[in-house]
Amino acid sequence: MESNETSSIRYTSSLLGNIKSHLASLQGYDVMALELIQNADDAKATSIRFDIRDDALYVYNDCDFSYCGDLRKDTCQWLEENGYACDFHRIIKVGSGGKATKSENIGRFGIGFVSCYQVTDNPIIESSGLKLTLQPEIERCESESIVSQEGTQFILPWAKDSKSIGRISLMTGPITDELITQLTSDFEQIVKKSLLFLKHLKVASVYRNGELIASCEIDRYSPNSLNLKYSRDNLLESWLLLRGDAKLAAEKLYERFDILQLHDRSTEFTIAIRTSPQSLDEGLLYAFLPTTQGSGLPLHINADFFPKTDRKDVIFEGHQYQQKWNEMLVRSAAECLTKDLPSLLNLLGDIPFWELLKKAYRFASSQIGFPDFYRVYWDSLKDKIPLSQLVRTADMTLERSNFVFIPKTSLSLEQTSLLAKLKIKLVNPSLNDYREILKRLNTKVLDLVIFEQYLSSSIESISFQKEDYENFYKPLWQVIEVLIPNGLVIDSKTKDTLEKIKRIKVYLNHSGDRSMLDVCRTLPQGVLIGDFKLAFPFVQLASNKLNDFPKTKEFESPLVS
Repeated sequence: MESNETSSIRYTSSLLGNIKSHLASLQGYDVMALELIQNADDAKATSIRFDIRDDALYVYNDCDFSYCGDLRKDTCQWLEENGYACDFHRIIKVGSGGKATKSENIGRFGIGFVSCYQVTDNPIIESSGLKLTLQPEIERCESESIVSQEGTQFILPWAKDSKSIGRISLMTGPITDELITQLTSDFEQIVKKSLLFLKHLKVASVYRNGELIASCEIDRYSPNSLNLKYSRDNLLESWLLLRGDAKLAAEKLYERFDILQLHDRSTEFTIAIRTSPQSLDEGLLYAFLPTTQGSGLPLHINADFFPKTDRKDVIFEGHQYQQKWNEMLVRSAAECLTKDLPSLLNLLGDIPFWELLKKAYRFASSQIGFPDFYRVYWDSLKDKIPLSQLVRTADMTLERSNFVFIPKTSLSLEQTSLLAKLKIKLVNPSLNDYREILKRLNTKVLDLVIFEQYLSSSIESISFQKEDYENFYKPLWQVIEVLIPNGLVIDSKTKDTLEKIKRIKVYLNHSGDRSMLDVCRTLPQGVLIGDFKLAFPFVQLASNKLNDFPKTKEFESPLVS
């Protein structure tokens, strides 16, 4: 009877095959730039420099690679000692995931150094007295001792040979001059928007053959404010930071998804609003570094989001814990915006503040290409806004949205002043573009009924002389003329209101005395005033100044019968 023999066979994988698999989801020079920036910040570097030369991409940061001292061992000796391999051991093991055990690092998204193989076949790392050349085509790396210099330099020789083993195995085309130009442009854009939420980097710059193209320097001068300086553009940006912590909301998610606690993600978030030179048009979501996912508002939101593999988008689909976590963070940021709306208005100014509300309001009815979940912005704001004095009035004060009125048409200074005397506060003309939002916040359009109510309650407390035609009577009648509806048919409510106004002493008779229009009469055409007054001296006639107000005259002053 034959016996069954068993044997152990080595289970291996192709290094280039692994790189190719990872690289498939890491396309884009922006992804590569972000990876290198993230590595530098995780290493606590304060500066990073990209020099795009004709022979290679040179990347320098001012922090040394950690090195255990012996790369001949497959396993780093530090791993057993502190649970974390040295930088050199981690970089020679594709997909090691070494950063996942350090929650303070931002590079925990499955994106590795392999993104650099888009442009090179054999990356070179120089740091801590060691030069390491990676040779994935033979699954080896070559090391040599060099004079130790401060910092770390990556040299990525351009893979220009389309027939190299690396290009063929990775099924990736060669690097051309045109692609180098594109890489230069992509790196320039990334550098300009990457420092905002990093922890350590202060300066990032891009050079082309040693000549400066773009540089961004950050000044984190206070916990709630920072400046970004772009040296080549000679531009200074100021940013307001709002910070929050979603710890309580996260604890509810932990009850539903145990796996979230294993991820050890931060519950803190930051909202960045540019205050000068002008506010943003559209912001982004940041997972410490920028994604391409719009925030939906003129501000950036940074949090420990779960992004997709290529880091370009945040996960808002799938109904799994990643989506719920991301939605929880956005919801918390939306609620943070409503905590102190008066202070936010004061810090931003009227127009940037209302532009923010305008962007949030659009999610009330249409998602316009954004995740459906973004409706939380308006849901968080709509009930809080009417509770505070946030609407700039015509007299430059601030009032609650349901205590001000929107004029039907533009009004003169005299008319606006007259309404102010009647304690009718109008929305400042600078907010005309936000009328629809104001209406949703219970701001009413000024009509004849509202006007009559304020007129009746305020008229007796106003002191004026009969000579005040230009400053009182004329603008008052002009407002009434505007508020009387056009057309022959007037609804019963408006008719009742007109009758009330006729019984208020806000008109002038022919003698220039203050009177109610209800007791005044107008003469038929052709009848002379002098003749009529001789015959009927006790009948009050309306001032002939009413002839300039045809609707008022027609609907409020009856003819002598």
